[in-house]
Amino acid sequence: MSEGVHGETNAVRWVGAVTGVALNPDGNCPGVWGQSNGYGPGVFGQSNKDAGVTGFHGDPRLQENPVAASEGGRAGVFGASDVGAGVLGYSASNASAAVVAYGGLRASALTYPFAGEFFGNVVVNGDIFLPDADCAEHFEIAGCAPMAKKHKYVIKSSMLGADFGGIGCAPNNNLLNPNVTSDPPPGITFSGSGGLTNAHVQLVFWGSWWNGNPLAGQVTDAVTNLLAGPYMTYLAQYGIRRARLRGVTFVNDSEPGTFSAKNVSDFLSNTIDDGRLPEPDDDSSLYAVIMPANSNFQGGGAKGANGSYPAYFCWVGNDGSLDFITTVFSHELVELVTDPSEGGGVRQVGCKGNECQIGDPDPSCHNWCDKVRGVNAQAYWSQLDGNAALPKMYSIRRTLAGRSIGGKIPNPTPSVNAWITAQF
Repeated sequence: MSEGVHGETNAVRWVGAVTGVALNPDGNCPGVWGQSNGYGPGVFGQSNKDAGVTGFHGDPRLQENPVAASEGGRAGVFGASDVGAGVLGYSASNASAAVVAYGGLRASALTYPFAGEFFGNVVVNGDIFLPDADCAEHFEIAGCAPMAKKHKYVIKSSMLGADFGGIGCAPNNNLLNPNVTSDPPPGITFSGSGGLTNAHVQLVFWGSWWNGNPLAGQVTDAVTNLLAGPYMTYLAQYGIRRARLRGVTFVNDSEPGTFSAKNVSDFLSNTIDDGRLPEPDDDSSLYAVIMPANSNFQGGGAKGANGSYPAYFCWVGNDGSLDFITTVFSHELVELVTDPSEGGGVRQVGCKGNECQIGDPDPSCHNWCDKVRGVNAQAYWSQLDGNAALPKMYSIRRTLAGRSIGGKIPNPTPSVNAWITAQF
């Protein structure tokens, strides 16, 4: 082996065996240049007792610390690459980090998708600050271990919305106003108030039938659109406000097949225990299980509740069409939020059994469905109108039922609909 340069020294500190100095203060030449035209490194450093390579900005004899500044021109060590890692650290020891940073570590993504990427566990002995945002806006978490449940709960199945299939309903052209039919059925009256004041809806798509199925996205968009519009506004008379979409979950490692209400209850309980569904940590959680088209039902819809943290749910049948799913969903939604315990909420006076909720009066409610913001939905009972209602437009009188508006509508009001929506 023939060395290009060889140097030795017996000095104790800060005298190099080989030293290179770039004298021109206005130049940008390196003090030492190493280049390799083969497979070896341009510069190689090895030490038995200290760092193999040390880089300083400034004079180390003045005891300046080898820290990296925001610009590479003042960095203790600078690395750049067109095709690989700019700086690579490796440690074979399980007690030492491959890269250690004193004074902080800052990373900018530039053209790479992530500013930081970790394969393994991360320990933070301090706090994490997210300026102007929350955790959901900054992190996408995958492969997390299930969290310990915060509360104990039991989902119990019960009949709710039995036998409603969403078949045969159609638009009603005989309307008293845009939202109410003009042929009220005689002798029907409802009483009571609802339970899920601000329902948080979690859509759960069950079964492998939903894998890559565009209908799932259509259902999600339709539910979002339906909840954002006037459909639920007539429920204000029962003390119910607008529901919101809490999230969407796909569970494709099990199949409903021929299922019962208890099967749905057990499925949800197990999925929550596995950490794949958020817990029902408030009294307005509602799980809507959207079934695959290749499933069959034995029994009725379902709900569940226990103690201070109820877990209400409904299941939604599927004939493969968006209109069918959203119609059934709308029916189960309004019944569940107004009578979640099936007996203590809004019920038809003098009625007994499973057909006594606000979506059940036949034919005025069962037979009437139409588009609300482009989404097919079913009518429900409005006690203030003494009739079936399908709110396709905002009604100030019904939306603000029993609520004060402070004496006047704000002036100017660029959009009355937007203002009503904010009140609701």
